[in-house]
Amino acid sequence: MYRSVFIAELARLNLLEHGHVSYNEVCPENGHYTEFLKDENYVYQYNPNYLNQVKSILDKVDFPLRIDSDRAVSIPNGSQTLSAVPECMESFLHVVTETCFFDQKLHLTEKIFKPIVAKQPFVLLGCANNLQYLKQYGFKTFSGWWDENYDAIADPQTRLQAIINIINDICQRSDKELESMLKEMQSVLDHNYNHFYSNKFLDQAWDELKFNINNVFFRPQLPTSLGT
Repeated sequence: MYRSVFIAELARLNLLEHGHVSYNEVCPENGHYTEFLKDENYVYQYNPNYLNQVKSILDKVDFPLRIDSDRAVSIPNGSQTLSAVPECMESFLHVVTETCFFDQKLHLTEKIFKPIVAKQPFVLLGCANNLQYLKQYGFKTFSGWWDENYDAIADPQTRLQAIINIINDICQRSDKELESMLKEMQSVLDHNYNHFYSNKFLDQAWDELKFNINNVFFRPQLPTSLGT
């Protein structure tokens, strides 16, 4: 649902024309956006009037929005690959739309590592504090160039708007400004790329996997007391 709201906000600010955007108006799980953006959908505490605005904006978008697989009936799941490489290479910012956004948990997937492998700066549309979670693995982010306090915003709607503000600001900058900024970021981009392919990160990920498996399957059982 949050991706639909995100696309509507980009359209409202006329930002879709500033980059390559992939969005399927029909969700494989929830159907067409007109079905799951309903007035009675209070599960994420959206104002029903706002959801009506979102639907009205999406109704005017020229679908489909696709970066690759434009000839396919449906977009194949290629989550393990870095697709649309030419489009990535001509883009400044990678907007990572993570699997989870509304939840209160630390959850990252392969999506966050695609801009790292492509040596691109990125913003993270994910759960609160997940950018900090990424840093705990030893990766660096981009607080030197824009406000990353969005990561600590608990309210999903406010967090989304803070990220949109960053995207809007970047889209207003000239190519010369962005080129200069990219040169300034090069050490961060190189660090992230090298760290991703390092044994240190591999060991961190493996140790965390073993810890989680042990915690789930081999957790010591607490003694129980039955009442009489």
